[in-house]
Amino acid sequence: MKLFTLISLSIFLFLSPCLLNAQVGIGTKEPDSSAILDVTSKSKGFLLPRMATVQRDAISKPATGLMIFCTDCGTKGEWQGFDGMNWVNVVGASVDSLKSSDNAIIAGLQKQISDLTALNNSYQMQIANSNASNAILQSQLDGANKNAANLQSTITTDSIQLVAANSQVTSLQSQLDGANKSNADLQSQLSGANKNAANLQSTITSDSTQLVTANSQVTSLQSQLDGENKNIADLQSQLDGANKNIANYSSQLTGANNQIAALQSQLDASNKSNSDLQSQLAGANKNAANLQSTITTDSTQLVTANSQVTSLQSQLDGANKNAANLQSTITTDST
Repeated sequence: MKLFTLISLSIFLFLSPCLLNAQVGIGTKEPDSSAILDVTSKSKGFLLPRMATVQRDAISKPATGLMIFCTDCGTKGEWQGFDGMNWVNVVGASVDSLKSSDNAIIAGLQKQISDLTALNNSYQMQIANSNASNAILQSQLDGANKNAANLQSTITTDSIQLVAANSQVTSLQSQLDGANKSNADLQSQLSGANKNAANLQSTITSDSTQLVTANSQVTSLQSQLDGENKNIADLQSQLDGANKNIANYSSQLTGANNQIAALQSQLDASNKSNSDLQSQLAGANKNAANLQSTITTDSTQLVTANSQVTSLQSQLDGANKNAANLQSTITTDST
């Protein structure tokens, strides 16, 4: 709805309530056929009622479409109309007729546009910088992808080597299991050997006790042997003395025999001295008998000494044989 049409209609209705069906022209005799009120002037304007905001708000029950000029609205006042609920700004047909508040709004919008333009330029610069950074990052990404490809190749090679290493590990694990089993068997054998060693140690301990006893017996036998050897030495000394005596007796016997021969010769040579010689011969025979008796006694003692020596030698051989057998047993047990 046009502003001036509404204004003209309002004036017409106010001034001529009886001419509702006629056209009214002010400043013209031929009002426009489309207007019920046509105000025409080339030197004056149409003036709406002017009032402040307080006066406007004091209008009771304003009609929809009621128009005024608010003198204290906006920066320098503004045209307003009532839309049935609120008073609103009224915009004319010309751009120059825009209210000052709209200009302020437009200026604010223009400032916002300028700010947005500057912000857009800043964003454009940031985008350019971001694109440059993206190009650098893309280059770095390409390098990283190349490195990743090389790394993938390396990983593939390493995977092959890993498979081979795992195979070796499996083989070594199998060998380790076998070694562990062998170790367990050896451990079992070692336990048995330790048990045998313990038993053997017990046996050795027992044998050591026996050895101590045997050594004691050997010592005792050695002492006896030493005593017997001393006895043998004494007997040998006596035997040597007896042999010396026998030698002396033999020498004496030889002398006696020589004397007997001489006497026999003298007896043969002289019957005259027969009685004297016979008496001497009887004495010589008696001496020879005594000497023979002494020789017989010494021979008996020699036989007895030899028998004792033989018996002691037999005991010594037996003791040495027992000691050798015991030493052999100790050597076997120690092994």
